[in-house]
Amino acid sequence: MAHKIIEQWHFNGISVLRLDKEKIVRNASEDYRLYRIDGVIYKPVMMSHTDGKCIAIKAEGNFIGKEVEFLKEEQ
Repeated sequence: MAHKIIEQWHFNGISVLRLDKEKIVRNASEDYRLYRIDGVIYKPVMMSHTDGKCIAIKAEGNFIGKEVEFLKEEQ
């Protein structure tokens, strides 16, 4: 299931990315530790008070329209 980035905001070197659908985690074994966007692997920046459609990474750039792949470990 692909997730596309539809909006983004930048704050002090952090990009908050809004996805087109909610990232569903059913249990701890589905806890993704990394994100791959456009072939680059990013560590997530922890956030609170989101609606399940936002992720954050330490990066700047234009991510709108790109797909996010959720990874459990570096590949």
